[in-house]
This record gives sequence, C-alpha cells and structure tokens, in this order.
Amino acid sequence: MVLRFPEILESAHLSQLEMQGFAYELWRVHPDTGQKEVIAGSTDALAGEPVERIVKVSNIMWILSL
Repeated sequence: MVLRFPEILESAHLSQLEMQGFAYELWRVHPDTGQKEVIAGSTDALAGEPVERIVKVSNIMWILSL
C-alpha cells in the first residue's frame, strides 16, 4: 500500500484540531530504531497527559496524541 502525503493528512483534517486550540502529534515508533517518529503535529507542543488513540494503517500503528 502506498500512502500519498500530504493528501492523506489533508483528508484527515488534522489542521482543524489546531484551529480549535488543540495541540496534537501523529506519530509512530520506527520499526528499525525503536525511536518515536513524528509524522505530523501542531506548532504548539503537547502539555500534560495527552489523550491518545491508535490508528492502524496497513500493518503499522500510528498514535494520535491530543
């Protein structure tokens, strides 16, 4: 499966989260390095304990932190 960026992110309307005052990050754990890899995020940093939801994309799990 090939995902087309930034079209896939535009269709998710993540930018509207920031317009509504929410800080967010869409991220995954890189399978080779085990490091957090941020795919998209707001300009403001996340503060406190974010609410997180797992989004399964093909065989990869992305996490949306809000």
